[in-house]
Amino acid sequence: MARSKLPSAIEMAAFVASWWRAYGRDEDTLRALDRGDVTPLRIDGLALDAAVKTHYRAWQLIELARDKAEPLTPESVQVILQADGDRAETDTLWRQRVLFVQPLARHYRFPPRTSKILLEAAALVGLVNAPRELLPEGRDAPPAVQLVLANTPGQEIDRATRGPQSWNAEALVYEHGGMLIKYGDDGVPIDVARAELSEMDSRTSDVWRLLVAKTLESGLDDDLVSITVQPGELALAMGFKKHHKGGMRAEDLVKCAEAMTRLERLWLRVTVDVTGTGVTHPDLPGEHIAALETETKVIHVIRRGTARTVNGQRIPRYWQVALGSWAKVWPRSFAPLFRSLVELPANNAVAVWSKQVGAELAFLWGLRARSGEAQRVTISELLGNAMLLHEVERLRGRGELGVAVERFGKTMDQLREKGVHAGWAYDPVSFERMAVAERTRRYFQAWMDAVLVIHPPEAVLRALAERVLTPPTWDV
Repeated sequence: MARSKLPSAIEMAAFVASWWRAYGRDEDTLRALDRGDVTPLRIDGLALDAAVKTHYRAWQLIELARDKAEPLTPESVQVILQADGDRAETDTLWRQRVLFVQPLARHYRFPPRTSKILLEAAALVGLVNAPRELLPEGRDAPPAVQLVLANTPGQEIDRATRGPQSWNAEALVYEHGGMLIKYGDDGVPIDVARAELSEMDSRTSDVWRLLVAKTLESGLDDDLVSITVQPGELALAMGFKKHHKGGMRAEDLVKCAEAMTRLERLWLRVTVDVTGTGVTHPDLPGEHIAALETETKVIHVIRRGTARTVNGQRIPRYWQVALGSWAKVWPRSFAPLFRSLVELPANNAVAVWSKQVGAELAFLWGLRARSGEAQRVTISELLGNAMLLHEVERLRGRGELGVAVERFGKTMDQLREKGVHAGWAYDPVSFERMAVAERTRRYFQAWMDAVLVIHPPEAVLRALAERVLTPPTWDV
């Protein structure tokens, strides 16, 4: 049975708060949840967004106990225990789906098909009695991790699809990290292509990551696996709200379709090693060549479902998609996909910075932080790779460098709350240089050169380590 889509973090926190309020939780904590602060739901060893989901699922089980489970008398519980011989009491009851529910202060027999996810969440939070292996040693179990490609093309496609700022708008070309990506397609007028590119935003990179993650989940072998995605599926994955009458809002479906169109217009120039294959130069008979330069589509749309009209635009009911042949050329390396970042909006400055800086930290964890050691990276390197230096320069030109520095701090704090990193700080020497240069013209360069010390999230690294990954590399 397919799992239902979880509500937003704020809605899940409100659900938990409604139960906490009924059972006398302190008012300060309840007020924090009411205003959207979910930090009271932290659980050691879990990212904050995973902790919120765990609390929500735990209290879903309590709601299930109240509404559908069978309350048992102490005598009934004793009969069950006596029938199972010498087995430990909690183990016996757990196997029988008989649990002591702490908030309701009695034993309940749950339906046989009660979700294991709900049961384990309630055990983790301490709302039900559970076998020893679930408590408390299991409380730091790593969250499930989806993967995206972190090799050079994977990174540069991700960066290129965050917006038009790093593109040559005249030539419709993106060049960075040794990669060249072109925008356009046969039959698409150049002015139409420029208009499409000018409206690209970070939602396009969100769709890119979701396509790659779904492809990798479908198979990690050498064959190019095609996947099928629907507009509504993408909209849900990106955290768009459902329409109050059901289904996804029309404008959000259109955004997903537009992102797919932009991805389909991308071409990656690749150089293929053909040493030893016998390929000869076309103008120099007998002269063997070592490499061929060619262009390949970033994605191939193999098939489209029947189109329907949504908000005056024709969009397909589904796309059957495969990664381009470039995906077979480069050695594969992987980074985690943080769904909490994909679900952030694209119309809020801190959220957009979080998406883009968070993507770079994910690459960092996948490629350089496998040992679990804190990573050191300069502000200029991190913001440069995140494609945000143009925004910093824009703010600086308006005399608002302080806004950029403050926004960066808020971004890093939000990323910690989302479980993307486990803590950050300026290197002490860099911090001192920034303090000395404050309120002078030297401050901008001192900030750009400042070294950050960022700690990887242990739970994510453990989950990554369980996957069979190609040895990581920054280079082709």
